Amino acid sequence: CWCEIFSDSLERLILSIELPEQKLIEYCQTLPIGCEVLGVGQILLFYSPRSLLSQHLLDSESQQKVPLQTTVSSEDSNNRAFPTLETVHGTFMFLDKDQFILDKLDRLQEAGLHTVCLDLRHLGKDADVAVDIEQICSQILTDPISLRKNWPRPTRSPFFNVNRTTSIFSRMKSKHKLIQYRQEVGLAEVLAGESGNYVVFHSLRPFAVSQLEKIIVPTGEEIEIPEEIVFRNLNGQVIESCDREQILITDWIKKAMPGSLLLGKNGE
Repeated sequence: CWCEIFSDSLERLILSIELPEQKLIEYCQTLPIGCEVLGVGQILLFYSPRSLLSQHLLDSESQQKVPLQTTVSSEDSNNRAFPTLETVHGTFMFLDKDQFILDKLDRLQEAGLHTVCLDLRHLGKDADVAVDIEQICSQILTDPISLRKNWPRPTRSPFFNVNRTTSIFSRMKSKHKLIQYRQEVGLAEVLAGESGNYVVFHSLRPFAVSQLEKIIVPTGEEIEIPEEIVFRNLNGQVIESCDREQILITDWIKKAMPGSLLLGKNGE
């Protein structure tokens, strides 16, 4: 425990925003030193000590030390714009919503919470990094719900009730597994489908229909191929084998969705 390592030199512990409320309460009650939580502020998604936006900030000989601010988006995030900051300390990317638990402090206060941090730097104007701080502090005590409703940025507290972070691990592993299958043993990929009607496949390599066994969907679940399913080409002809880069159509297969892979027996 940090309390044992630093002993009397430790002033207080800053608890992670990824801890749910019950765990925060437990620490406030049991740790031998005061605890601090982030009441409002940005949620850090990514950090690198490297200069990813410009080279001059980490160049010790450069005279340009002005931080750079921009937004970064990608197709994987549905083109959401994530605030990104680069300083002499590296590159920081933040969620496009602020952490906000100022309306949920009662139980923490009862548990003995020592400090609530208000990180307002991203809302600063000119040299003022704590705009309206007196009004904010007043509303925390009198009307925190309205404070949240009128906050200048969207807010959330993603871990406060229950931390479900680990629930995505299986999906991350499934995605990696799917990529590996596609490169090595996937026979065809689902392009589209209409529930109750059809599924469209795109063949990745030559195969015989007789060697097909199952479908693995993006969640990692494996689906057996119904015995009555037949594969047809674009002319509607039933096929027994196909070449690479062909479009195939079958009747509807429950749970088959775009990105699912068709696999052969024993991974063939």
